[in-house]
Amino acid sequence: MTRNPAWAEDELLIVLDLYLEHRRVLEETDPRVIAASDLLNRLPLHPQAGTPGFRTPDAVVLRMANYRSYDPSTAAKGMTNAGRRAEQVWQRYADTPVVVHDLVTSIRAVAESVGPEYDAAKAPEPDEGDVLEGRLIYRLHRRRERHPALRARKLKELDKAGTRPACEVCGLVPESVFGPGSDQVLECHHLRPLRLGERSTRLADVALLCATCHRAIHAKGLLVNVQVMREALPPKFRAAMRTVGES
Repeated sequence: MTRNPAWAEDELLIVLDLYLEHRRVLEETDPRVIAASDLLNRLPLHPQAGTPGFRTPDAVVLRMANYRSYDPSTAAKGMTNAGRRAEQVWQRYADTPVVVHDLVTSIRAVAESVGPEYDAAKAPEPDEGDVLEGRLIYRLHRRRERHPALRARKLKELDKAGTRPACEVCGLVPESVFGPGSDQVLECHHLRPLRLGERSTRLADVALLCATCHRAIHAKGLLVNVQVMREALPPKFRAAMRTVGES
């Protein structure tokens, strides 16, 4: 019998949302547990999804018991040894149930969508396994960022303002380093989390980042503030990048 794959962040968030709402472990026959199991089986993450024995109500209950073992608000014993990933998800999100619910709402929207705009959700993205917001949300986030018209609109806005495009974290000005026509070095980073819902992208929602800074900010999480990342850079480094940009 083939073992089920390790739980993805999306799946762990779904069960965490259920646990934080009730702060107790529900029975496997509870309709809410059955609904969570059904949702887990509809996520486009694993080829085993929808097959007998995959993410059953019993498995949901076990994960809820895992979370209870971390919960300081209850004296009830839980099931330990949930794994490093489940513990990370708990540590990051246990105190923000509204954020968890919003993330799960976005994940559910992916599972329930059948339109072509979500086809890319089936294609893994590099480094997605390190993202705690969930793989499906990250895939949609990256697809949205790569839309070619988005960068064109942002560059046009800067050109109209007479501003040379630069990385908004490290300050790299591609034209100063690589010559004219090198603005494509910069990538769009979407500042509006998908958990807040889809909407027509506004240019104020977009930052331009070099590939290195873009990867670094994603490694910190989709909700990281660009200004925080910029201020975290050593002052000497920022000063050096400004010198390059002014040359």
